[in-house]
Amino acid sequence: MKNLIISFDDIYKGNDKIEEFKKLKEEIPDFKVTFFVIAKDDIAYWESLKEDWIELVFHSTEHSGGWLKWSKEETIEKLKYYSSLGFSNGFKAPGWKMTQNIADAINELNFWGCVCKGHEFGIKNKWITRNQGLDINENYIEMYGHIQDIDFKQKIDSIKKVVKNNEIRFKFISEVLNEYENI
Repeated sequence: MKNLIISFDDIYKGNDKIEEFKKLKEEIPDFKVTFFVIAKDDIAYWESLKEDWIELVFHSTEHSGGWLKWSKEETIEKLKYYSSLGFSNGFKAPGWKMTQNIADAINELNFWGCVCKGHEFGIKNKWITRNQGLDINENYIEMYGHIQDIDFKQKIDSIKKVVKNNEIRFKFISEVLNEYENI
């Protein structure tokens, strides 16, 4: 049995396709998804997303580069704040544009960071996302994409096909990181 990890970037109010995910959850009761959230100041919205089948991960407060200027202390403050609101103890920089300040904050808090190969900045507990779309490897199957992708429906159809053709367990990224170290 393989783990199936599904994650999507750039979730925010008005850009979440939550109805499509709810339909998928109805069709596949064990379904789980990790959302990387552009966390604008809309706590009521985040609360509406809190379900046992959704993992929320902080993905900055905007997507235009402001996080590149965060100090280590500012990053720690933001990570703690979003964690206190029920977000996972993780962070993914938009476009994987990580800084050493952010990496140091992640390590100091013992959080995990989502990075791309070769740009890990010494993060101790990391999830390396390899490709957009479906990635099958020896330990798990991953479906990664952006919520606004033109081929979003194709990604959902790929998930259904994987479930139909494989014996799988749905897992959040944080759950898999607890099973394997730095995959």
